[in-house]
This record gives sequence, C-alpha cells and structure tokens, in this order.
Amino acid sequence: MSAPALSRGGQALARWLVTGGDGRASSTAMTRSRLRGFVRRTRISTFMIERFLEGAVVPAEDEAVTIARVTKGAVKPEDWEAPGA
Repeated sequence: MSAPALSRGGQALARWLVTGGDGRASSTAMTRSRLRGFVRRTRISTFMIERFLEGAVVPAEDEAVTIARVTKGAVKPEDWEAPGA
C-alpha cells in the first residue's frame, strides 16, 4: 500500500518540523524536540498533527493561525485550503 499524498499544508508543516525553516535537514533528536515544542505551544495533539499531515483533516481557522504563528509563517493558513477553494 502506498503512503497517502500530503496536503500542501501538510507538506509545509512536515518540511518545517524536519528543517526548522532553514532548509537543512535536522537530526532525528532535533526533529523530535521541535515536534514536542510545537505540541506544547499549539496544544494540538500529535494524533491531530498526523491527521493534518496526511490531509485527512484540515485545521480550524484558529488552529491554522496558531500553526502559522508557531512556524513563523513557514506554514500559512491558506496552505490548508482545498485546491480550487
């Protein structure tokens, strides 16, 4: 079975979690640390983050704004909009 395609917002969030926004891949420990900090600052569960990444769920407007704030604009609220919306 193939992996699901990430949404545009999911792609941006995954990229930010792995690189921290600087474009260079981080160590696994750093990525875990960034994920823990993201969960702590956004109060979004890891289960919901996984659902966002796979595109099964779109964050509510306030969650999308919070994600944009925490990622310092690397993931914009409009990244979560469905194509053609």
